[in-house]
Amino acid sequence: MHNGRHTGGRVSPYLPGMIVNYTCDPGYLLVGKGFIFCTHEGTWSQVYHYCKEVKCSLPKFTNGIWKELDMRQEFRFGETVTLECKDGYTLEGSPWSQCQADNTWDPPLATCTSTSGRRNAHIIGISSGVVIFIILVIISWMILKHKKCVLP
Repeated sequence: MHNGRHTGGRVSPYLPGMIVNYTCDPGYLLVGKGFIFCTHEGTWSQVYHYCKEVKCSLPKFTNGIWKELDMRQEFRFGETVTLECKDGYTLEGSPWSQCQADNTWDPPLATCTSTSGRRNAHIIGISSGVVIFIILVIISWMILKHKKCVLP
């Protein structure tokens, strides 16, 4: 097997019931089952398995990430990426991540979020609260102004 090896059943010819296990070299991922066995018909239980190179990819949309960084689309097993945000963005998560044997990033890739969006949301929230407070004061004043006292 290219970029991998098999163990068990090194005797040829293989007899029914004999099992051969497959493992891939570091940086490669097994596609298919990790073992095959010789069937009672003299054929292998599975013939479609191979080792493919591990490649982690970056998301297509990298909102706010500083473009001068190494922004290749694919990284090999063990390679790391360091992320930084443009001005006006805040990094959420770890600034670095490493490509793992299962094509994932550990820790998960960070994201850049706009700080102006947070500021705008904060201003809108405060403004809405002030408007609601003023409306409640006016309604309370109108109710108190029209209230009449009745003698018992």
